[in-house]
Amino acid sequence: MVDLSAPLSSFMNGLDAVALRVVARAGTGLTGRQVARLAGTGTPANIRLALLRLVEIGLVSATPAPHATMYLANRSHILWPAAELAMNARQELNRRIASFAAASAPVGVTVALFGSVARGESNKTSDVDLLVVFPDTVPLDDRDQFVTQLRNNVQLWTGNDAQVYDLTDSALDGQRREGDPIIQSWASDGIVVFGKRRLGMRKAA
Repeated sequence: MVDLSAPLSSFMNGLDAVALRVVARAGTGLTGRQVARLAGTGTPANIRLALLRLVEIGLVSATPAPHATMYLANRSHILWPAAELAMNARQELNRRIASFAAASAPVGVTVALFGSVARGESNKTSDVDLLVVFPDTVPLDDRDQFVTQLRNNVQLWTGNDAQVYDLTDSALDGQRREGDPIIQSWASDGIVVFGKRRLGMRKAA
């Protein structure tokens, strides 16, 4: 299973993953104290140990400076592409879902990510929650086939359980009129991965 909010932690010590993510996003050298402040977790001493481990691997370079050591991501490292792909795992999941839907979805379908993964609050045991909205004209068998394949693919790609909430345009309109609480969750958390926007949800980057 993958923690899609912190995917590097799936195959790297948690603080090592946090420190590498901070250094990678900075784009410039940072002191250990700066990394610890931006990490938002762990003690400064533990973050420094994480940085030392990353330097030993070679994914981070350390340059002595007056009164401090500057840490910088080593994007030339042979493992950097793998680390970068891991850091962008949720975006890769979005891309794969969109590619699958483009090839397999009935015309007019919308696929959106919602829940803890969309909010960036998931952990490695979190389900991947997906909303699929079909035009009313799509036959039930076609809907079931697409949902089953989508669920199976997401589970294959991530190792996480996938929960797919599927409904038709008219059913969505009905739930909105009735004030179903889940509508607010979709509207506030939802990220449209494929198809047209619904309920004011934002599009995936």
